[in-house]
Amino acid sequence: PELNECQGRFNCHPNDLNSLTFPTVVGSFSGTAAPYIIGSAVPGSDTYIDFVNMPKTMKQLGLVQFFSWFALFSMWIYTTLAVTQHIYKTTDTTSESYNTGANQVGEMFANYNLIAAIAAFLLPLLVKYTSRKFTHFVALVCGGLGLISIYFISEPTVFTMEWLPMIGVGIAWASILSIPYAMLSGSLPSSKMGYYMGVFNFFIVIPI
Repeated sequence: PELNECQGRFNCHPNDLNSLTFPTVVGSFSGTAAPYIIGSAVPGSDTYIDFVNMPKTMKQLGLVQFFSWFALFSMWIYTTLAVTQHIYKTTDTTSESYNTGANQVGEMFANYNLIAAIAAFLLPLLVKYTSRKFTHFVALVCGGLGLISIYFISEPTVFTMEWLPMIGVGIAWASILSIPYAMLSGSLPSSKMGYYMGVFNFFIVIPI
């Protein structure tokens, strides 16, 4: 059915909604029977046209952001399991070794945020002498190397476990939170800035 066939009905059949080209959220305001439709992106609409014609830079950055945040969510969820099982050789959550490893992961996460705060002031200097693209590339490589290095730790210490891997992760974190948006803002039409920035955030939440 066309979109306007559902607009006049309070309860659209699920099959009606599923047949639309893009999902359309249908609901009612509290206390009224008036339906409202949010984000109706069907062929011919401005939303659909803007989505299809998003700038090339945004498509490229979206792909990078997708995999960057996929790695971040994986790190936040699985680091404790990876450290305790691979380095401390235990899955017993009541053991001293497991809790030592879990505590170290907590320190690791605190440290990469501290490093990111410092890196945020240094990344613009690298951008000044190179480019945003190159700076983001370097930062992501640092983050990848930091994560990979955890696998090779055999004797965890405060430095080798809690600080050294997180230097790279912190640099990447600082870059992920800022540079892609700086790169994107320069490639978007000002009249569509809000829309495209919202769509860009899809590439962050989709990996969840």
